[in-house]
Amino acid sequence: MVLIAIPLFELYLYPQIYFYSPLIGFFPGSIYDEDISIDSKLITYRTLNLLFIYIFFYLTKKKIVKNKLLFSSLILVGIIISFLISPLFGFSTNENRLKNILTNKIETNNFIIYYDKLDSTEEKIISLYFNYYYSELHRIIKTKPPRKIKAFLFENDNDKRRYFGSENADVAKPWLYQIYLDKNNWKSTLKHELAHIFSAEFGSSPLKLSGDFNPFLIEGFATAMDPFVDIYDIDHLAAIHYKNSKENIIPKISGSINFFGFNSTLSYIYSGSFCKYLIEVYGIDKFKRFYSDNNFEKVYNKNFSSITNEYLKYLESISVLTSSNTYYYYFCRKALIQKDCPRFIGRKIKEGWELFEKDHIADAKNVFVQVLNFSDNYSALVGLTECLIKQDSLSSAEKIITNNLQKYSETPYEYLLKFRLADIYGLSGNYDNASELYSILERDRPNFNLQSLSDFRIKLISVGLLKDYLLSSDSVKFKIILKLNEKQYSYSSIPVLITLAKNLRIDYEEFLSVFDKPFVQFDEYSFFAFLKLSQFISDNFDFLRARKMAALSKRLNSNDYANEYLESNYKMIEWLYFNHNNFN
Repeated sequence: MVLIAIPLFELYLYPQIYFYSPLIGFFPGSIYDEDISIDSKLITYRTLNLLFIYIFFYLTKKKIVKNKLLFSSLILVGIIISFLISPLFGFSTNENRLKNILTNKIETNNFIIYYDKLDSTEEKIISLYFNYYYSELHRIIKTKPPRKIKAFLFENDNDKRRYFGSENADVAKPWLYQIYLDKNNWKSTLKHELAHIFSAEFGSSPLKLSGDFNPFLIEGFATAMDPFVDIYDIDHLAAIHYKNSKENIIPKISGSINFFGFNSTLSYIYSGSFCKYLIEVYGIDKFKRFYSDNNFEKVYNKNFSSITNEYLKYLESISVLTSSNTYYYYFCRKALIQKDCPRFIGRKIKEGWELFEKDHIADAKNVFVQVLNFSDNYSALVGLTECLIKQDSLSSAEKIITNNLQKYSETPYEYLLKFRLADIYGLSGNYDNASELYSILERDRPNFNLQSLSDFRIKLISVGLLKDYLLSSDSVKFKIILKLNEKQYSYSSIPVLITLAKNLRIDYEEFLSVFDKPFVQFDEYSFFAFLKLSQFISDNFDFLRARKMAALSKRLNSNDYANEYLESNYKMIEWLYFNHNNFN
């Protein structure tokens, strides 16, 4: 019982979500990290387990300690000591261990944010975003945490995995009032994780989670508070799924176990959209009571199916202009438990890409081929084509994708592979086929970002620069896009220009000099360009100009699915404009 209890104590008292246990070895703590392998730490841990067991049986057999009470006490003391010193060996992670690697901190009235490396601008932006989302959640939920929230901002995903236990998922522990984020993508998950902390005030049990620990409510509430996937609002995506599938998915995912049996996008979008509906129609106070005890009929005085039917009618009322391609793109991935050998494949994929990065192309190619012999893994297929391109075999890369494309029909990978195939056509100078594929993706609209990138590639073909762009370094790509925008703005290229400017650390004033022409001609990609500009300019503390860009993106938008996101973006930048001097 003590051995069983140790991991539970660690998960409850410590930041980590992984644990080492004498009974099962290693538990990674996250279903999102497929690459889990036997390493030296696990071997060391198991060796120490065997040593402990040997001592136990030796003392028992030799009857060195004859008093049973004393013997049991010694064993218990040994287990307690191992629990206390395990952070020194890396078998667990307490708060002090995190503070030793994240040695700097930002402290405000509501937060203590631990980090390793940030410049002064990054510190200010992080402080502003944290406090903005805090104020928004407080406004909606009408309660707030009783103490400062601690945030641990890991330098990279490897550190996050090593010290916390999850490489790909950001996580909150409401009972500790702590969140754990990756420095490289904290913006996309911050509000969601903070919502988990706020939910502690109406959660139940010592873990301060929903009644019966129902993930439908736990994740549904946090998703409802941050209701966007890319630039789509979750109600719109749920409506796309419902109108294409004609399936009432709510009863299937509202149970505790079933939630993780589906594609995670499907579970999160529907739980978030349904919880959002309950909050907007019946109020936050009722939802908080429902969250606390998971007793629907007691709180709402209606049976679950009747309100589910109300919700489905609401989805029916949403005008969905996008085609079924959006449905396939967002909802037709497999859940982890539906995949074949996900841990083994995850490990091999990582091995293949590490070999590729070290320029061991032949070895990487062999690994990717090995994976593809018993799996249709998309990453392995992309890795194989990258190896073939490196080996100057564009025709083979083209053939590999063409021969395998049908396997990925009606999944997101179909569209991603078409885009990749078009790039390969571009590299080989086959611009007619490249242009045709880009045009299909632009027409089919599976995902707005993919649509915008396809338009950008078509613009490059029109000026004869696609092959040069695809073969160039980031700095040359930046210059190519500047040339593309010399006479007239190519709005679909601007988000890419912004990403390159960030990667290259282009001086902000130098970047602004690109936009020396008036904005007079617009297209369907203009709103997205101004949206990205507003966010980039805001991150450079130019809030007045950012506010104008955010307003312009709202005005130029003609897509209903993006209205809520653009309004949210404008509200945030407006708040930053009025409050940025309050958090120095």
